Amino acid sequence: MVQSARIVLLSELVGTQQQHAPQLLAGDTVRTLGRLRDLDVHTNTARIELDGNELLADTELLGVFDYRIGAMYQWLGELVEADAAGRRPLRLRARILRAATDLDVKLFEQALVLRRRLVGK
Repeated sequence: MVQSARIVLLSELVGTQQQHAPQLLAGDTVRTLGRLRDLDVHTNTARIELDGNELLADTELLGVFDYRIGAMYQWLGELVEADAAGRRPLRLRARILRAATDLDVKLFEQALVLRRRLVGK
């Protein structure tokens, strides 16, 4: 059974706010926002970015999808552990992708802070 996705900010996964992130482990299911910066269809690898924080996503499970470079998406999938040598950083194995182009990101972040305060991390 697939667990429900924990909502996290990209900066909590790979950026400056990692210390504030909920404890996440390889295999955990997460949901995050990010702009599609690059997509390599041959390796099924996307580079997503938000506020200067970048994460690589494996897009193999998404199949062929209609993508727009620079568009905002909500990415859902499982975290894949970085290798010990650091050649392959933390990645997201995406299984669901939703367009979020019109989403007010700052308002979303504020709502997430309030949600965590009410529900707990």
